[in-house]
Amino acid sequence: MSPRGRADFLSAEGDSEDWLWRTVRRGVAPAFAPRALRAAYPKVAQVGARLTEILLSRPQHEAIDMCNVCMCETIDALGLAGFNKDFNTIEAITQGQQADLLHVIYTANEEVARGLYNPAYKLLQMLPGPRSEGQLCMRRFHTIMQDLLQELKARGPPAEDDDSLAAHLLRIRDPGTGQLLSDEWLLPQISVLFWAGFDTTGNTMAWTLYCISQHPEVEKKIADELREHGLLAVPDQPLPRGPHYADLDKLTYLTCVIKEAMRVHTVRHHSQKSKLNVVTDSCDGCEHPLDNSYHCRSVID
Repeated sequence: MSPRGRADFLSAEGDSEDWLWRTVRRGVAPAFAPRALRAAYPKVAQVGARLTEILLSRPQHEAIDMCNVCMCETIDALGLAGFNKDFNTIEAITQGQQADLLHVIYTANEEVARGLYNPAYKLLQMLPGPRSEGQLCMRRFHTIMQDLLQELKARGPPAEDDDSLAAHLLRIRDPGTGQLLSDEWLLPQISVLFWAGFDTTGNTMAWTLYCISQHPEVEKKIADELREHGLLAVPDQPLPRGPHYADLDKLTYLTCVIKEAMRVHTVRHHSQKSKLNVVTDSCDGCEHPLDNSYHCRSVID
């Protein structure tokens, strides 16, 4: 996830990179603590409110690609809440287009996947000639992430009470030197959070909306629950109040619906999977991983 091929904390492997995933995961874990999520919630709600305005402004019977919409909302929420950076990809919806950053990530991801599944493809890319769209998008993605890193560093050291993803990343120290993580190692950590951090959430949102649309009785129960807490637009309250972080624990039925959609339509990133420590079980004669685990090498590597 970096121009120099440095590993990120999702793709790090082997003893030489063991320090990386341990250090980074430990470093960013506080950003997902309840206190940090509560602090980040207003920015997530801000993106949701803006998206609602955009959707309401569209023609009533216009067909909208909600998968694309959910992806854009996730990127913007991650950018704003995690890095205080407004990528504003949802504005592309007003023009009926795919957002630039979303297109860049999708196209670059396809390029990486081609190289993983066909080693000869990488060799072909070394031949003289014009670069493929995937290669150009990969360079564009690196440029966007490098610009974001420089913007973060230009703001200065994060405040003590800053629990954002960016703040915790900037505080990580190299266990070998005790110094703050260098840009060379910090860049891929930021990049992978965008590369692998939006599509699972976006697709889960899209699948959830689809499932609800196919079950009117479920939609009605959700509407009743929202109405009960003053979160539904009704004739006597056309502009309901915005949701607060405390409301999330009260929306029990909606939470169950989301979890059921995740169970029925499980979303995960593409990966290469290989068994570790394979042994033959004397009971059934079949091969099983000794530790019942799998090694996943993500296509973002």
